[in-house]
This record gives sequence, C-alpha cells and structure tokens, in this order.
Amino acid sequence: MNVRQLVFLLLVCYSCKGYAARQDTVYQRGDFLIECWGKTNIDLIVKGKKMPHLTSRGDTIFEDYKYLILGNDDICTGRIFKRYHSKYKFASFPILKFKGKLAKPDFKTDKAAYWFRTQIRDQCKQKGINFAGHYTLAMWGCGSPCQQIAIIDRRDGRIYFTELHEVNNELAFELNFTANSKLIIVNTDLLFEHKGYVDYTSSGKLVFFVWNNNKTRRLPE
Repeated sequence: MNVRQLVFLLLVCYSCKGYAARQDTVYQRGDFLIECWGKTNIDLIVKGKKMPHLTSRGDTIFEDYKYLILGNDDICTGRIFKRYHSKYKFASFPILKFKGKLAKPDFKTDKAAYWFRTQIRDQCKQKGINFAGHYTLAMWGCGSPCQQIAIIDRRDGRIYFTELHEVNNELAFELNFTANSKLIIVNTDLLFEHKGYVDYTSSGKLVFFVWNNNKTRRLPE
C-alpha cells in the first residue's frame, strides 16, 4: 500500500467514524422512533385529528396516508422506525420433524433450480431439515438487495423453486423460519436495528407466508 492509498483509507475511516458519531439522537413520538444527528424538535401529526402545537422547523421528514412527521431535514436522517407487534408466531403453525433417511435434491423435478445446484446441494448437506418438518430451505444472494430461496423435500428430493416467485420477489432482507413450523417471515432484518420496532422507511416490508401442501400462502399483514 502506497502513501496515497493509506491517506485515502484514513480519510474514509475518519469520515465513517464522524458519520456514526453524528447519529447520536433517537426521538420517540407516539409509535415512532426518528433517528437524528443531534438535538432538534420533532412533531408527529395524525391526519384527521386536531393539529398539535408545532415546535419543529416544519420540514417534512416522513409522510404517508395517516401520519406526517415534521422536523429539521438538516439534522434528521430520514430513517423512521414504527412499533411492531407480530400477530403470527412460529408456534401457531407447528409440524413434527421427519426422522427418516434424507433424500438428495432431484433437479429433474425443477429444471430452473439446476442453475443454483451448488448452493442447493451444499445447503442440503450442511443444514439437513431446517424448515416445516421435512424440508431444507436453501437461500443465496442474487444482488443487493436481493436473495432467493428454494425448498427441497428431504423425503423424496423434490425441489420447489419455480413456484416460489411471490416469496423471491419480496425477499431482500433475510428471513426467519424453523424446522418445526410452516411459517416463513420475510425481510426480518427490518426488525434488527431497534428492538420492538420495524424499519418503516425501508424499500422492503415484512411479509408472512405459510407453507401448506407444497405451496406458499401469503398471510394478511
């Protein structure tokens, strides 16, 4: 590494540290958390209700059909988190785990899955049954942000990939599933930043599916 590269690296590190240090204030207003770089005033307006006394500079930080959040757009980052309570639990969709001999993936059952044969084979070997009693759910990246899954029945090797368009079209930020449940929760990374809150301004959203009769059914949000 030459001197110019070292100086550039130090400047990048300094800039990243400075940016991280600036994001030091999180305001709570109603069910929302608003990330800011410092002290400011924030107003939460519920549309259709009486307008509160405004204390902020009045810049629109966030707006949807129900809420308007005002603040200082020089200080607020634009990241908004909303309190979240899931109405779907893994325990509500239980299934017993298969204990017989595990079949290898059969790519004749879904020819499109053959393009991802290395991922599917490796994850079947490494993970065994990790979903819905007798399946391996394999997942791999396809860009940023983009992920895909295939579901392999370990009793007969049948692969379900082509049928999973709806799940794969929604999947961008990880997912949660268990070996003893038929529930799939898509984009669970949106819950990681602030416990009990979901990233409300992300391009993705939490989506729930249940796996029944080798098909996914989307659950109401």
